[in-house]
Amino acid sequence: LKALYQKAFCLWAIDLDEAGEAEIYKINLLEAMMMVMEAWNNVQSTTIVNCWNHTKIQPEVNNDIHGSAHHIMTSHPSPMADINAWMVIHTFIMSDELSLPGAECQLHNILGDCYLATDWDLVLKVVMDADNNITRALEGLNTFTLRIFSCDLTQLTHSHTPQVPATPMQLSNVEQDLSTAVDNLKQHRQIIGMPLTLDEMLNPVEEEEVGCTV
Repeated sequence: LKALYQKAFCLWAIDLDEAGEAEIYKINLLEAMMMVMEAWNNVQSTTIVNCWNHTKIQPEVNNDIHGSAHHIMTSHPSPMADINAWMVIHTFIMSDELSLPGAECQLHNILGDCYLATDWDLVLKVVMDADNNITRALEGLNTFTLRIFSCDLTQLTHSHTPQVPATPMQLSNVEQDLSTAVDNLKQHRQIIGMPLTLDEMLNPVEEEEVGCTV
């Protein structure tokens, strides 16, 4: 939404400049509200869906064969099937810097309300009983990962790559258009000095300061 608004505002300024107006950045409240409304109307439904999915607070859904209905998945995988949790276990084995309480804390942070210390007691005991013998610890933990993931812990670690959310197509296109509009303003000599970056335009410092206490 902010990218669409900023794009519209830049194009508005360019139009005023080409019309010979002096104050090309001047805009009244009504004009700004109309611009925001138009920007909102141009937000695609797929972009809104992507935003909700990015929050990770939506229940997973499964389309039926006709795609006409959504069914909330009622099956919940075991917390021990969380690959990120096993990455903590692997780090605990390989690094002297991660203590037992630290590993437990990280597991809790990853699993949240699904974390139960009793689920991981045997796993952590295998590591502690190995007494810094990495090979022995890995062999002991493979009995768990082979049952859960059908592979050993080393293979699981190598195959795991953090998922980076892709930028929605509409946002990517609008950001490109916004950059082009800013470049045009620069060419019109209506921007003094270095123009703001995309991040500075879409996430201004003033927004971060809203609600902050002094």
